[in-house]
Amino acid sequence: VKPDKPINLEVRTAPFGFGDYTLTVTSFDEAGKALGSFAIPHTRVKPPWWECKAGISDKVMPDWEPVVIDVDGGSAKGDDAAATVARIGLRTIHLAASGLPRRIVSQGEDILTGPVEMTATVDGTEVAFTAVAGSFRAETKGEVRADFSGTAKAGGVTASTKGFLEFDGFMWFEVTLTGEPLSKLQLRIPYAGDAAKLLHAWGGNSWFRDPMNVRIMELPRSSGTVFSSLDKKLIRTAEGLRGSFIPYAFLTGDRRGMAWFAENDRGWTQSTEKPAIEIERLANGDVALTLNVIAERVDLT
Repeated sequence: VKPDKPINLEVRTAPFGFGDYTLTVTSFDEAGKALGSFAIPHTRVKPPWWECKAGISDKVMPDWEPVVIDVDGGSAKGDDAAATVARIGLRTIHLAASGLPRRIVSQGEDILTGPVEMTATVDGTEVAFTAVAGSFRAETKGEVRADFSGTAKAGGVTASTKGFLEFDGFMWFEVTLTGEPLSKLQLRIPYAGDAAKLLHAWGGNSWFRDPMNVRIMELPRSSGTVFSSLDKKLIRTAEGLRGSFIPYAFLTGDRRGMAWFAENDRGWTQSTEKPAIEIERLANGDVALTLNVIAERVDLT
């Protein structure tokens, strides 16, 4: 190192709390003798918003309605496939004992034509998950949220679902699988045709004005596959990912619709041949959104 040239150093540390710190830098010669040192003081100041509870409430905002949940007439568990009804604003969400939606109604009209279905392929055989009677649980969290859980089984595989519903219609689901190895796992969401005329999809890349990163389109009216996340002519998926996962797909009509999204592809087993997301128009005009969560064999823990 030349003495007249500046040296740039980057120091990485483990996370540390708020308070006063001192960084001491000491230089040594080849023999290990200290040549000199200097100290740099640093104060990590706690920002005013840190752990602030402002705006967090178990009460809904003005003009919004509290979450109301009715589990088998008001009990704390569901004993059949029609486990619960949750009411929020102008929407009604019917949840099966599995914890997955079986019906979603918006302003008196159905968005779905049937229940959300999950199927698995075990030992070469495709089997549908069926809800476990008595497994459903639900609990409201003030006016703003309801937590729920349920269980379904298929061919030696158990799917345990935990989720919550918020007063603005937001729904979150986490599904944990245990049991026999799988070669496929599909989640199928059946939309009514008038609730799935248009598609808004995001491939996961930044720069939202690029039409290949964000696809906005009218769904073709012909029957068959009308969108595939493998189709590079329709959408560009995020760089560095194996497969064709995209984090967001919004199907809607003129008055009602529903968006699906995921934070990332954690837990997915991707394929370079099978699309992670595909949309099919059925012969009767209805639409099916299929999530190929597991496309290659995987051992469950």
